[in-house]
Amino acid sequence: MTANTDLDTLLDGTLDDLADLPVFEPYPAGAHRVRISFEEKVINKKPAVELKLVGISTEELAEPGEGDEPIKVGQETQVLYIMKKDDGTPNEVSQGKFKEVIMKPLIEATGQTKLRDAMLAAKDMEVLVVTKKRLNKQTDMFNTDIVKLMVV
Repeated sequence: MTANTDLDTLLDGTLDDLADLPVFEPYPAGAHRVRISFEEKVINKKPAVELKLVGISTEELAEPGEGDEPIKVGQETQVLYIMKKDDGTPNEVSQGKFKEVIMKPLIEATGQTKLRDAMLAAKDMEVLVVTKKRLNKQTDMFNTDIVKLMVV
């Protein structure tokens, strides 16, 4: 099929034939069972690692009754770890969280010693994450922040 034929098919369809806009919602503060995967990225010319979370269940909400709902099966969110600052020096906060919270338990669970090898070995691994919401001051939106990760 050519690009024009694809576009013709799309434009001859209805609104229901178009994909929905992805919804970006941070996970509520609490403990959630998820599957994880990693993607290496460049964000604003800086190296970064994106941790993708796919929801299985909410085990406990940190503040029940505060309007937060448990995550839905398949609900996705991401956490970005930008590894360098604008001047090229290490981003100590991001690297430190990535090291202590994410990679230490994964290296222990997978037996790998290299970060990339542990990331690959952890693809689709089921883990329990303790999360909180963090306000992104640049966008005025909330992001998911991982406080603890445990392999189940």
